[in-house]
Amino acid sequence: MTLVSVIIPAFNGAATLRMPMESIRRQTYRDIEFIIIDDGSTDDTPRVAEELLRDLPFPGRVVSHQRNLGLSFARNTGLNEARGEWIQFLDADDYIAPTKISNQMAAATMAEPSVASVYSPFQTFALDGEVRETLDAYRFPDVEQALPVAFMLPRGFVHLSATLTRRSAMLRVGGFKQEAVPWEDDEIKVRMVLAGYRFVRVPAPDPAFFWRLYPEQQRWGGTSARYRMERVANRFLSAVTLALKGAPPDEAALPLDLLGELDEQLTSQVRLMFRHDRQMGDEFLAKVLAYYPRFRPTGPSFSRRISTVVGVRRFEHAVANVRSIQRAIRAGGTG
Repeated sequence: MTLVSVIIPAFNGAATLRMPMESIRRQTYRDIEFIIIDDGSTDDTPRVAEELLRDLPFPGRVVSHQRNLGLSFARNTGLNEARGEWIQFLDADDYIAPTKISNQMAAATMAEPSVASVYSPFQTFALDGEVRETLDAYRFPDVEQALPVAFMLPRGFVHLSATLTRRSAMLRVGGFKQEAVPWEDDEIKVRMVLAGYRFVRVPAPDPAFFWRLYPEQQRWGGTSARYRMERVANRFLSAVTLALKGAPPDEAALPLDLLGELDEQLTSQVRLMFRHDRQMGDEFLAKVLAYYPRFRPTGPSFSRRISTVVGVRRFEHAVANVRSIQRAIRAGGTG
């Protein structure tokens, strides 16, 4: 059998590590090594990880950073430590189905060298105490022939943990980039596709990976959110620019439906930025227009027409004003 390296980066993951590690213990595929990267945790993550490793039927070890370096650094440490050519990344609060690695390795062992990754369906969930709540139907996008920019859009979103990915492919493109956070998982896929690698689907009747979300937590926003909105928007634009090799989207020979989806995502990023901070929103929109001068916001049918007449920046300031008034009215009605 071919060795698969399972890499779990963990920062203060003592309370959640049991779930992903139990899902690895139950794998029907048996040629596995287990690497936990303790990314400078201040809780009992190293001790809990060592205890859980003793119960696994696979060799495993904990590698510790002296301080918290971030998810990309932790994953790169795992890549450098791994002995397997195929990598299963798994976060410290997610899990995989018992047959995931076995089913995917059946495809991976037959894959041509140009295949960077094989992937299966995945699904999101939340926990209410001990009760698991499924949040959506499973996702299984088709990115086998996708253009690089598709990986930055909802239609091409393949969660990293839903894949098995070649270690050599990730190392060849330079591993994960901390400066791409929070799009680091998607940005490395863009770089692999630009380097000539492909992704291959491995169909399954049920989800193979389960991604935990936290509905009570604001993911994008201000200082209390997991990711600051200005980082989200600016790094999204940087990754899109990389995917299109610097060409404006309307000059990159994109299919119209793909161009439309990209316009929708840029509009969403612009408006979230305006809602978060008016000045930063205006600065971000200026960056978008400098890169993509013919960008026009999506939304109601009149949006493109009016923004063309009055100017995109003036139009988006007006949209921000209207939305601010609507939020104030809603807040007053619930007070």
